[in-house]
Amino acid sequence: MNHSKEEMEKGNKKNLPYNKKIFLTEQFLNYKTLIGNKLRFTNSESYEYIFGINFTGNTILNISKSITLLRRALIFIKQVKKNNGNILFVGTRYDLRKLIKEIGNKTESPYINYKWPKGLLTNWENTNTSIKFYHLFLKKLDMRTKKRSRMENTFFGLTSMNRLPDVIFIFDLNTDLEAFKEAKSLNIPVISFVDTHIPNRSIDYPIPANTESILSMIFFTSLIISSITKSR
Repeated sequence: MNHSKEEMEKGNKKNLPYNKKIFLTEQFLNYKTLIGNKLRFTNSESYEYIFGINFTGNTILNISKSITLLRRALIFIKQVKKNNGNILFVGTRYDLRKLIKEIGNKTESPYINYKWPKGLLTNWENTNTSIKFYHLFLKKLDMRTKKRSRMENTFFGLTSMNRLPDVIFIFDLNTDLEAFKEAKSLNIPVISFVDTHIPNRSIDYPIPANTESILSMIFFTSLIISSITKSR
């Protein structure tokens, strides 16, 4: 059966991982992704992303700019994955831990969802040795429960990472500033959600968003997982 050009283009759009239908205003509002901090707590670097102020005095993010930067970051992620690149997902804030583990498992990516070990990137040789030690020997050793648990929390999500990551995706920059600093010192591109109180000009791929709402983070996590799995 022959299809018209318009029908074929319409069908192709349905299969795009960044179909505009997933970026409906209602979804952004329902998941509280656009609510920022009070104006007095807002960093001046975030002014360009602010649309206005609501009746409670909280800033409201500009949905067009948020969507544009989100799409830019997702497209970059897709390119990295297509080139077999490594994306390290980082989110050690307590309420983000399950989300980071989920995104790591579903996208087959390394992740850190507990405390960031200082020097993880900048002292990579030692980190790589520790990962190999954990991966190969930990379960065979008669190790105290507390020490075993600490090592599992640190290295469980890193067992697939045998080199420095090509990109780091940080969910809450306020919590994981050390990860950001290490990545920048090694010129590793950083993708990060940025709330209105966070300076963002040093971030390679900032995504203006409400990072304090777990609903907002759940919404973005589902988009990231969908984008990566479809690109594969």
